[in-house]
Amino acid sequence: SSGINAEWPLRPGNYNQLTGIPPTLEFCDSLEGLYAHGNEIEFLSTALCRIPKLAYLGVGRNRIKFLPKNIGNLEMLKEAWLNDNDLRELPDSLFELKSLKTLWLSNNKMLELDKKVGELSLLAELSLSKNRLTSLPPSLAKCTN
Repeated sequence: SSGINAEWPLRPGNYNQLTGIPPTLEFCDSLEGLYAHGNEIEFLSTALCRIPKLAYLGVGRNRIKFLPKNIGNLEMLKEAWLNDNDLRELPDSLFELKSLKTLWLSNNKMLELDKKVGELSLLAELSLSKNRLTSLPPSLAKCTN
């Protein structure tokens, strides 16, 4: 045991000056929601992607430039708020998140959306406004929710 007693949802600091999320959160086996909007976070630790029950990830309005390559390990993730960051691309493993229903990517620096987005069969809400996109992949039509 890590000595961390985290109850759902964990709100370590919406609108504070956090620069990161401690990797020790991976030991919070019952953690279902993590909200840290409006901080100074520049990257997410790969340890974050080892939280088995994480279903809600809210890290909008930070300075995140890239997502961990192992984000696809978050098999229970249903909602990801990644808006208002500095994301230019998404890791391939993101498109392995079969439970994902909500994906907010607005106000980032994305030039294109990977055609693998069509593999997110449960996706019901996708926010892409204020990026640098010039087209959307035809595979988006596979998201039938």
